[in-house]
This record gives sequence, C-alpha cells and structure tokens, in this order.
Amino acid sequence: MEKSGLTRAEISAATGIPATGRLTDILETLEQSGFVQVCPSYGNRKRGNMYRLIDNFTIFHFAFLSPPKTNPSFWQSMSNSPAQAAWRGLSFERLCMQHIGQIKKALGVSGVSAEIYAWRYVADDTYPQGAQIDLLIDRADRVVDICEMKFTGRAYAIDKEVSANLRTGVPLPRMTSPGT
Repeated sequence: MEKSGLTRAEISAATGIPATGRLTDILETLEQSGFVQVCPSYGNRKRGNMYRLIDNFTIFHFAFLSPPKTNPSFWQSMSNSPAQAAWRGLSFERLCMQHIGQIKKALGVSGVSAEIYAWRYVADDTYPQGAQIDLLIDRADRVVDICEMKFTGRAYAIDKEVSANLRTGVPLPRMTSPGT
C-alpha cells in the first residue's frame, strides 16, 4: 500500500480494472463512504489525483491482522518493531489529513480559503530518489504552506542534512499564485 496514495492509472494497473466509468463509480463510492480520500496533485489538476485509503480499521487490518497471526506473543514483539514505528508515522499522517481545518487554525489561516494538494515525483533515471510532499495548502492569499508530517517522541527540527535533502534538485512543482 503506497502511503501517499495511488493515481487512477496505478489503481487500474494494480487491480486489473480498466480505467473506465466502472472504475470511476468504484472510486466515487469508496470516497463517499469514507474509505478513500481524493487529493488532487499540485500542478496537475485534471489528472494525477491521488486516492488514499483513509479508513483506519481497514488499514490496520491489512497491516496487522491479515493473514491471521498464530504467534501468541505477536503483539508484544511488535510493540517496538520498525513495522510498528512505521505504522505510527503513517497513522499520524492520516490523522493530520483528516484534520486539515485544525491544521489551518494552528497555522493561523483558518479564515483563508485554500485548496489542499499532495505532490509526488516518481523516481526516474534523472532523479533516482523521487520525492513527495505530504500536504500543500494553496491559499487564496497567494501563499503555499508546505507541510511534512512527522510522528516522533521528541522535538523534531530540520537540520542541515534534512535541509540538503529537500534541495536535491528534484523538480518541485512550479508554485504559482492563484490567478497568474
């Protein structure tokens, strides 16, 4: 399961369901029932929407219950594992995406109209690392807030190494102000 979600084409390829009206109906039903969140891709408003599975129980089921665990000490061994740490991080990201209004309020921009986007650059030969931005808040006041969600047990600060990684040369979306 891709944490940033999948595009319609990727869902079609993974499921074998042709990218026709049937797939549209399925995705709309999943969105309306609260299982999937659609997040437009910044800079690609007509195509490239990301479809994210957001139903927490379904995600938990796929991650930890399927297939059934037969080891009686499974939960104790999982409590401090890398898989559990990754789960906490992804859960925190989903929680943030389900509370955009509160994030805007904490940023002091709750009264500013905004569009919400995600952005992903798939690795290629030119930029083999790829990149993603968890949340872009494209505000009507011509500011774009770039948000990276991190779950940690201690204070997190961007250091020189992280800053350098953010400037790797991966082609970021062209940030334009609304109306230009």
